[in-house]
Amino acid sequence: MSIDDLHLRLQGPAIPKSTDGNRLITKVLIANRGEIACRVIRTCRLLGIATVAIYVLEDAASSHVTEADESVCMGSINAQKVNPYLDAQAIIKVAVEAGADAIHPGYGYLSEQAEFADLVRRSGVIFIGPRDKALSTLGDKRQAKEHLATHEPSVPLVPGYAGKDDNNDALLAAAARIGYPVMIKASAGGGGKGMKIAYESSELLEAVARARSEAKRSFGNSDCILEKYVAGAKHVEMQIIGDQHGTIVCLLERDCSIQRRHQKIIEESPCSWLPADLRDSMRLSAIRIGELLQYEGAGTVEFLLDVETQKYYFLEVNARLQVEHPITEEVTGVDLVALQLFIAAGGQLASLPYLRDVRQRGHAIECRLCAEEPRKDFAPQHGTIEKWLPAGNISADIVVRYETAVSSGSQVSIYFDSMIAKIVVWAPNRSQAIEVTTRLLRHTHCVGVKTNQLFLQSCLLHPAFRNPAYTTAFIPANMETLLRNPYLSPGSKVLKWNQILPALLLEISSASRPPQSAFHNVRSKYRNLKSDSWRWSTSIVTDLGSELDTTSPILATRFSRDESTNELKHAEYRKLDGSSDSAVTQFSALSNDVRKIHPETWQTTSISNVKISSKGEERFIHANIGGTNFSMSMTMRPVREDGEQRILFHIPHLGTWTEFRCESLLKYFSRISSEAANNDASKASSRRVHIATMPGKVLALFKTTGEKIKAGDAILLMESMKMETRICTAEDGEIEVMVQAGDSVEEGQVLCRVHQEAK
Repeated sequence: MSIDDLHLRLQGPAIPKSTDGNRLITKVLIANRGEIACRVIRTCRLLGIATVAIYVLEDAASSHVTEADESVCMGSINAQKVNPYLDAQAIIKVAVEAGADAIHPGYGYLSEQAEFADLVRRSGVIFIGPRDKALSTLGDKRQAKEHLATHEPSVPLVPGYAGKDDNNDALLAAAARIGYPVMIKASAGGGGKGMKIAYESSELLEAVARARSEAKRSFGNSDCILEKYVAGAKHVEMQIIGDQHGTIVCLLERDCSIQRRHQKIIEESPCSWLPADLRDSMRLSAIRIGELLQYEGAGTVEFLLDVETQKYYFLEVNARLQVEHPITEEVTGVDLVALQLFIAAGGQLASLPYLRDVRQRGHAIECRLCAEEPRKDFAPQHGTIEKWLPAGNISADIVVRYETAVSSGSQVSIYFDSMIAKIVVWAPNRSQAIEVTTRLLRHTHCVGVKTNQLFLQSCLLHPAFRNPAYTTAFIPANMETLLRNPYLSPGSKVLKWNQILPALLLEISSASRPPQSAFHNVRSKYRNLKSDSWRWSTSIVTDLGSELDTTSPILATRFSRDESTNELKHAEYRKLDGSSDSAVTQFSALSNDVRKIHPETWQTTSISNVKISSKGEERFIHANIGGTNFSMSMTMRPVREDGEQRILFHIPHLGTWTEFRCESLLKYFSRISSEAANNDASKASSRRVHIATMPGKVLALFKTTGEKIKAGDAILLMESMKMETRICTAEDGEIEVMVQAGDSVEEGQVLCRVHQEAK
């Protein structure tokens, strides 16, 4: 089922017409990028509305650029002082010149900026979103809390400080009154950006500075508020939608409690834990808030829900479409983007019968597939998606949506959010939705960039997730377990057998090539070999996928000449350290051991039913190894000049992809010996030289060249993929800084050096 077929299932009204019989909206400019731009384009296409996409050079390959009817380049994000997606005047100018009737802001960027909405409307273009008054009140968390406290005191608020006096003394005093830990939160925007926690007073001012910096870059506004940080509560939100005639409809709740870095990664609807009376109370609170502000368009009222006391507290209103809106669409059957367009054109919600009694049917789950490394505190990753292949359809009674703008070859850029795709599943019940979502993640091929794909599966399969009373403490409380592969048990042979596949693939590939040896036609009994029954060439296979097993041994493999037996001889070795014996001694020992015919270290694994197929540049391998059927896709990188071959596999048995290195025995030993020889020097050097681990921008310098520093001191602040990283020294010395604040740096570029004083 295609994504357009999926949207045809959803109910969406036609666009109202003006008195002259023409539709009020015929062309929409989307002031956003990526998957949300693609999402808006698809609904517009179904409604017969033309679309205009904007993009920057760094995002030119994104699907939204080609899916739109027109696309306009806004230049390079790196070459301009203002992010083009935050340049209101430039965006409006493009819309007017393109003849757009309306602008859809998507989410993030300018979507909740009252000034932008006002500028759009004053230019004669329809803004698809709330009125300026609602945006100025609700789009700013400070004003929202003040407004609700004054005009709707029945809505409970999280204890906090939203005063305008934000000098250091005022903030410290407010935090002391609230009680630590305290959350510092950006007033404008959301999505986890501009949010920091201070657990004690000594951390507050630094956390405020970092939150303001992040908020300014993400939303163009550095204003922040303080809230009491409540650990172990549920994050439940109500979807509302209002028209220009005073009608507010609530499309019920989403449970968004599975979070890391204060950002949601798994959402579901309905919230299975939520008692009916509490659901109704929260629904009515959301409607009252919408009516108070005469809200227009799609909005989300977020609540913090104490599971033990069953009390809820208002958090904020996101005055825009949410990332997780598809799960609401799936359980209610309503196209929210179509409703946004309908309302912007003056449509009346009261005229739509299916909104008179909104109910949730079945269960929907959304997983956000992000380019990040869970083992490194979810640090964002970048690079090339060498293979993107969504899993196939499950069954006719299951709905699957992949919301994304990537394809094979897409670049995950440092300039944008790390989210690659949203995987959305609807099923008749929660258990089935969990099972299907897990299976889809297991079989979705996203190869080449590290992602949270396996981590998402660990979350879904964890026993604590089966209990719908889980809270926002789910990930930190279960982190150690969640970082393990849920499909592997101690001593599993699956890892070893996975390493056999690259060697098998190379063996088959080499067998199909023309002979390279000058002695190919010499009969075997006349060759001067110790044994004729085994090939002398040996592949050394190293598993480079740290997600699978960080202690995985290298594997030495050889195949039988007798093709009828399809047997593989293999032996495991731990990585050589190259330090105890001479290079010649170590090579001779390993070479002799590997090349022996029948030592006890060799094991035999049977291989049968081997099939290799191709589809364009993609290759698939199927085989029975040791009695277990394996089926996986592979991407072979070009063979290097030194003969090293790297193969990337997506392995459904393991729920993720990994990379293998295949090389000759001589090449393996040469590389390991070289690494060992430089090991001590590199360790010492890494402590003294700090390099950029990915492209980014230097935000601030804390030290200047010539200063004396101590181990642990912060030297500079880096930003990449909208995340900040502090570079700290590992030892005492004198600092030499090689960059300046505002510099853009490349991966591998030297940032600073620490010079130790002569002893």
